[in-house]
Amino acid sequence: MYVKKEYDFNERKIKMFYKKVNKNNCREMYNFLKNHYTYHTMNSWNRLNSIANNVKVYNLNLKGDEYKLLEILEIDEYFTINSIIEDWEYEHKGYKVGFNGRSGGYLVLYNNDNNSNILDTYITDTENYEEFKEELKYYGYTLKDYKSELISQVEIVQCFDKLCDDLVAQCQYMLDNYDIGEEENT
Repeated sequence: MYVKKEYDFNERKIKMFYKKVNKNNCREMYNFLKNHYTYHTMNSWNRLNSIANNVKVYNLNLKGDEYKLLEILEIDEYFTINSIIEDWEYEHKGYKVGFNGRSGGYLVLYNNDNNSNILDTYITDTENYEEFKEELKYYGYTLKDYKSELISQVEIVQCFDKLCDDLVAQCQYMLDNYDIGEEENT
């Protein structure tokens, strides 16, 4: 059963993913998107990647026994975690979220159409903000024309990061409130 409980991440020093971004500042939005962690969507050799977060249990600074959490997740068969993700996907049509990596330790945000990066090539194919502005100009856009697209990309990435925070909070809740034992038949 999913029980949403807000945790004071700062007090517990638990890993947080969500970051505020000034949506009136195009440079800040570009840098947020460009510098966000990404992970390969299939294999590293195909050079396809998308927005991601490293959600390996031992990297989250949860309070409690990480092995206990892994057992809980195994017993729960990720039902609770997957339910939260499914709810998020229902709310954010056009996007999927999935675990990736050998141990499934990366949560990746996919474009629903082709499992690719959700960011525009204007962002992914440029090295810095000045090059980004030149690329837009080359294709006939101004920064003012593109700002709403930039905002929408920042917002979906922030929603994804908030999802990751919610999953971490759920894992902490499980650690705090679930016990592992053998079921007795009566």
